[in-house]
Amino acid sequence: MGMGERGTFNISGRALALVLAIAILTGFAAGRIGTGEGVHAAATDPGATATRSAELEELNRLRTQVAQTPACTPPAAPAATGVPSSTPTPTPVPPAAMGQEVAYGDRWTVVVNTLAPAPPSSKYTPAGKLVQLGVTVTNNAAEHRLLGFDSWILVDEQGRIFQMAPEATTQLHGPDWYLGSEPSLPDDLTIVFDVTLDAGPAFVLESTSDPLFRVAVQMQVFG
Repeated sequence: MGMGERGTFNISGRALALVLAIAILTGFAAGRIGTGEGVHAAATDPGATATRSAELEELNRLRTQVAQTPACTPPAAPAATGVPSSTPTPTPVPPAAMGQEVAYGDRWTVVVNTLAPAPPSSKYTPAGKLVQLGVTVTNNAAEHRLLGFDSWILVDEQGRIFQMAPEATTQLHGPDWYLGSEPSLPDDLTIVFDVTLDAGPAFVLESTSDPLFRVAVQMQVFG
């Protein structure tokens, strides 16, 4: 009966040929075994035994080809390419000018008034040269407080950092140079720094505890 009217087999010509070959060989072998022809030939003719072995090997090979389903190997996944992430360097805030009120830390206001060479001291030998910063600080809180000047630094035009010199400040301006600030009362103070001999006249006053605090300061020489 034809299959054109009821449907079609979804099988390739190669697979169909293999199935037909297996069927023919299987029927041929079964017929010979059933009639005893195969036994007789094997007993009387050595060539018949070799032919029979070849037929069985070919039959086994064809069965194996039909039974095995080709395995599809998925394509290798492309290797992940990592893109290095770069962390941008924060841009420093522009420095304020001398004489301008600048907010600092927790409710403080600072005004930088002067930067000048410090007078020599017989009790302190600087590593370079001493400069002193004149500032006005105002405590905007409701209680008496101390402003920590130890985090203040001067940065010169070459990027070199100079810290406050507390010993030189005490030697030049006395041990009671700063005892804290009362609420809302401005304090005029002088802070000394020890800078290198080749430091220029321009600096930026910064704080290691408040990165938003930056003031451009210029050396003043008084006659």
